[in-house]
Amino acid sequence: MDGPIELILPNSEATPWAVFAVKPGDVSKDQLTEADTMAREVGPKLAQCVEAERACLNEERQLGQTRGGLDALLTKLREQFQKLWLPSLDELIDTLDACDSLALSERLQPHDYHIRFVADAKGRLEVRIRAARLRRFQASLERCKIEALESQLLAVISHGRTVAALGPVFAEEGEVSVIGKRTEGLRAIAREKMRQVTLSENALRDERNRQLADEQARMATGTVTRAQVASAVPAYQGNIT
Repeated sequence: MDGPIELILPNSEATPWAVFAVKPGDVSKDQLTEADTMAREVGPKLAQCVEAERACLNEERQLGQTRGGLDALLTKLREQFQKLWLPSLDELIDTLDACDSLALSERLQPHDYHIRFVADAKGRLEVRIRAARLRRFQASLERCKIEALESQLLAVISHGRTVAALGPVFAEEGEVSVIGKRTEGLRAIAREKMRQVTLSENALRDERNRQLADEQARMATGTVTRAQVASAVPAYQGNIT
């Protein structure tokens, strides 16, 4: 991830003096100005990322609720079809010579088509749910990256201001060793935010791999629905939202 990480996270294998030693040129005035500017720009970007992640979460939740509604509708339609289907078959068997088989089949046909249509909608819904989940993971990763950058910038600014305030001490000592409570606290936060970025990256990769494995298993067992097949063809994908 882009960011001034090298300015705030010293080598863990360095000696105590090297870790905490500072000198006038550690953070230049230009670097501090750039960090201040970037920090002001990060705020609105972070707000946008938070809002985007919330929108993705709401979309996934709404689609999940719709799945429950479609499942209930399919169950209801299949029950209604069964009530008509078996008696119709028996009627044909019992009155073969006098039965209008075409009329019986035409009576069943709308119910059969209705079930197929709702089942296709459910297949399409599953495609949209998986796409929405990936968008949520991606949005979460972007938010983590912005939070990590913000935390790094705050640590850089804190360190730079401390260095600037030590001007008279540098004039006497040339180089000093400093442990600033505020700066060290911000560095710790930056480390944790970077760890969250790694976790988010792993979660996104794992979700992609899980979806790929699921699709391959469906293909191998022949349980892919018509809508899922159509959604995999670019010409039929449309806007999966």
